[in-house]
Amino acid sequence: MRSMRRLVLAIAVFGTAALPTSADALIFYEVGAGFRQPELFDFKEDIVPQKIDFGEFSFGGALCPAPGTPNFLCASVLSEAGNNGGRLFLRSKARIKRTNADPMFGETAAYADTVIEITEMGGYVGTPPKVAFYFGLSGTLQKTTTSGAVTVQAFAQATLQAGTGGGVQCFGEIDCLPSSAPKKLVVTGWTPSQGFRVRLRSDVAAVAPFGTPGGWDAEVVADFADTLEILAIEVLDENDVPIPGVQLTALDGEGKPVVTFPNVPVPEPGGAAMAATGAVVLAGARRLGRLRHGSV
Repeated sequence: MRSMRRLVLAIAVFGTAALPTSADALIFYEVGAGFRQPELFDFKEDIVPQKIDFGEFSFGGALCPAPGTPNFLCASVLSEAGNNGGRLFLRSKARIKRTNADPMFGETAAYADTVIEITEMGGYVGTPPKVAFYFGLSGTLQKTTTSGAVTVQAFAQATLQAGTGGGVQCFGEIDCLPSSAPKKLVVTGWTPSQGFRVRLRSDVAAVAPFGTPGGWDAEVVADFADTLEILAIEVLDENDVPIPGVQLTALDGEGKPVVTFPNVPVPEPGGAAMAATGAVVLAGARRLGRLRHGSV
């Protein structure tokens, strides 16, 4: 069940191409997590930071059994969307471990799905020639099994919906690896009033086809709990030169900063410093200035 309350934000942009206007906006923090065998699901959306953390659990949501237990299962999922000192972040992790699997329980899968959406940003009149989004992302993908008949999958994807341009930057198990610099994505045809949406999802699965003998082991991890962050948003002119002094800042009803987007990328704090991946899919522009219904 989603609970939604309206947060009024005045967003001002300062610079040679900007006007000091303001707009009402909603920032939604969405988290979702699910698991098959046992079937567990949770979803939350609100204007305040959200988190789902099932911790470690086994069949039926019970505590993980002792290692060596027949048909052993221990799993965990984490989905978190939040604001850390004015920096928006998304965390997503899914993990399953099976040992001595029973042939009657041939499939195990888990996912964590995290979204941050800003429905509208104001203060900039018209459409800039280009806008560069900078992201940082650090994570781990791994999969093992003792049976060649068992399919193990671990993948992650991150998507940005803002304007047009770019393409698939990272999907699956091969190129979702951290690099030493933030990921820069340049979009066109985007205006602040259209808002934007960022999504990070991690999936894992271990599937034994019907007739596969029992006794197999498997461990699958898609751990992006070390943060996808929006590091900066940079407004560019026709020649890809940053427009000086332009910085988007979201303010609450009292005029206090809620989220500030630097116009140059800065290092991520802690162990995720400057770790980035190309896990971004750019989708077509769409108006986000209205409430949405449904679930992830």
